[in-house]
Amino acid sequence: MVNELRTNDECVDIIVLSANPIFTAKKYKVEAVDRSNLLDIYKAVKGCDVFISGGGSLLQDATSVSSMWYYSGIIMLAYLLKKPVFAFAQGIGPVKKSFNIKILRHIMNKAVGVSVRDKRSMTELKRIGVNREIYCTTDPAFLIESCPKATAEAIICKENGGTALKRPQIGFSIRKWKGNVDVVSIISTVADRVSKELNADVVFFPLHYSKDLELAQEISERMKEPSLIINGRYSSEELMGLYGQMGLNISVRFHGLVFSIANGVPVVAISYDPKIDSLMESIGMSSVSTYQELNSENIFDEINNQWHRRDETSKDLVLRSKELKGVAKNGMGQITNWIFGAKKKITV
Repeated sequence: MVNELRTNDECVDIIVLSANPIFTAKKYKVEAVDRSNLLDIYKAVKGCDVFISGGGSLLQDATSVSSMWYYSGIIMLAYLLKKPVFAFAQGIGPVKKSFNIKILRHIMNKAVGVSVRDKRSMTELKRIGVNREIYCTTDPAFLIESCPKATAEAIICKENGGTALKRPQIGFSIRKWKGNVDVVSIISTVADRVSKELNADVVFFPLHYSKDLELAQEISERMKEPSLIINGRYSSEELMGLYGQMGLNISVRFHGLVFSIANGVPVVAISYDPKIDSLMESIGMSSVSTYQELNSENIFDEINNQWHRRDETSKDLVLRSKELKGVAKNGMGQITNWIFGAKKKITV
């Protein structure tokens, strides 16, 4: 989003509400404020010309009521301060509680523009009575430019102690979720089979840095075969390049799937949320399993199947990726065409 906004006006002022303001400000060259500091949030919203509410499964109450209230609360604050609001590339729902439905219907009907990142979200908004035009785009992460191939190769070599990996690589982006699922045992078993039976190097990508890193370490320690964990914290461009180095990716993480698809790399998705199913449907594929039904035999069978037809699948994904990037570009165009009629300070 930052890149696209600055493509239209490199001098635009962007303020980001962030969980890690210092890191965000340094990484993206923006002003950033602590999203848990109510006074800082108030000042940021009060001082802006446009408020953009963007992101995935934020406005839902199936897994977290607090998320629904927090993000809708900030939108309500923007309305109270008479700021135009764009709801951008939102992943909506499910929303089940009647009070939350009323809140969501109100804030969406009042927005200057509304776009969602999948058809399921559009259906959900229409179901609860949002009676205005809704634009269906896709996740803006599809617009991230990959770092050069040589840079990605150098990162993998560095992470591997200065030695390049010799075999084809298969990536894993795993997270813990609710329920009594022994994800460590299941994935370690699968990863060992991948290494031995497919003769491939296993690479773990911790996208949620601390939590996923700890999980990757647990899985790697349980494995009998060697594996590589990407320990460093890398930019979105570098991560896009790293995912592109894989011959296949297995992912529970939504953006692990996005980074793979954007590179034309075949994927095996493990679904824990409707957003995963929606993304896979958009490329004409089904997720192998739900998280609650993780089974090492079934997952490995799907990995084996995808691995042996990866060249054919990759050609199709390259075409679909181009389509999704075009959709994402048009989605950003909705906002930028309106914003840059005048100089504006934007709070995201």
